Amino acid sequence: MLHKILLIAVSFIMVSSLAIAQGKKTHGDNGKSMQHGKMECPMMKSCPMMGGPIDTGMLKKHLALTEEQVSRIDALLLAQKKELLKFKEELSPKSIKLERLLLEDPVNLEEVKGLVMDIARIHGEMHVSMIANRLELEKVLTPAQRVKFKSMHHPKNLKKKDGKMMM
Repeated sequence: MLHKILLIAVSFIMVSSLAIAQGKKTHGDNGKSMQHGKMECPMMKSCPMMGGPIDTGMLKKHLALTEEQVSRIDALLLAQKKELLKFKEELSPKSIKLERLLLEDPVNLEEVKGLVMDIARIHGEMHVSMIANRLELEKVLTPAQRVKFKSMHHPKNLKKKDGKMMM
């Protein structure tokens, strides 16, 4: 299963990385997520199953979390944010280099391919990290809370509002 997720992520990243480098808009967040070299993946932002934003206030309300659970979840989310910043720091120069390579005449396809594969690898690691963090978050919940949390984040229970997935 993880292999399939990574394969899908790598395919998505390879296509979107080229769009990033060319400054073209792609889907997600009203077309603003992946333009002008910004390395923001719409899957991360809009899909809580893939580590999208988690609102502890909303969780506390809907899952009746204890203060200890809120504190532990906040700590997990802060650690995840720090880890994601490391990935973004690694991705940023690669995105800029890819953009520069694609502006050359002629374009060195082998060098572009290597860089796109490297960017895809980093995105894959980032997604695995977010999934691992979500699994850690679920360990903080009781079995009943876990069931409710998973049902809240099931794609069929998410509604689109202004191009963003909402619960």
